[in-house]
Amino acid sequence: MSNLVEPVINKYIWKQFELNGAANVPGFSFSTYGGVTPIFPVSDNKSGDAKWGPKPYIIYDSFMKGRVSNKYFYPVKCAQMMYSIRGASLEEIFYWRDFIINIADREDRTAFDVNQFAGQNIQNNKINFHCVNASQVNYVGNTTETAGLQKTFSTNVIIKYDYHATDIYNNG
Repeated sequence: MSNLVEPVINKYIWKQFELNGAANVPGFSFSTYGGVTPIFPVSDNKSGDAKWGPKPYIIYDSFMKGRVSNKYFYPVKCAQMMYSIRGASLEEIFYWRDFIINIADREDRTAFDVNQFAGQNIQNNKINFHCVNASQVNYVGNTTETAGLQKTFSTNVIIKYDYHATDIYNNG
């Protein structure tokens, strides 16, 4: 059983990169990631490793939001993830940002597509999405890695989603 929401969205977005996105980024190759999806929770010790070098990757965190009055139906949850997109190339950062927002910011159409993807690719998925939105929350900034060896760029994208678990805990 899978009641974890974030991996469903992350796998969907990475699959969209595989199907549609990589061809538009000069020099981008999935083989450079060695089969690893470069979307890591903030607590994962693989995120931010020097081994990623100049390749773009995402670190994310998530949190639940309170329900607002017009959506006050307890089984429907509202949450969001913040993707921190990092890499050495401004062009790649802009492309990843635009691609993710274009894929994820389609409201109920994105929810439909994610549900369809999860039904076909994630065993025992117990999540059903209602709506998904995305937006950038800051300008692209630059940082310098340890000892000034590599200059990296980053920006943050919020992915907001409403969903319900198909096996809620208070059915009785």
